[in-house]
Amino acid sequence: MIIPIEDMLWGSQQKPSVNQLWQECWTADPYGSRWMPLTSALGYSTFISAKKILSESGLFIFKQDLSIQDGRETLLG
Repeated sequence: MIIPIEDMLWGSQQKPSVNQLWQECWTADPYGSRWMPLTSALGYSTFISAKKILSESGLFIFKQDLSIQDGRETLLG
């Protein structure tokens, strides 16, 4: 996959939380070929805000999923 320089520049010029999530998304699936689970170091509200910006930019598509760990159901993404 080749990432257009415009997308790289756009990501690098965003506020730190958006830039961090952009990098985490790209690292999770650098080839953009499939749905990948995403683990973010961002706090919940910061993640939601950054995710909204990335979604609106059209660079990444997020799919909410449910995860059951230790008997607890958690909404991801």
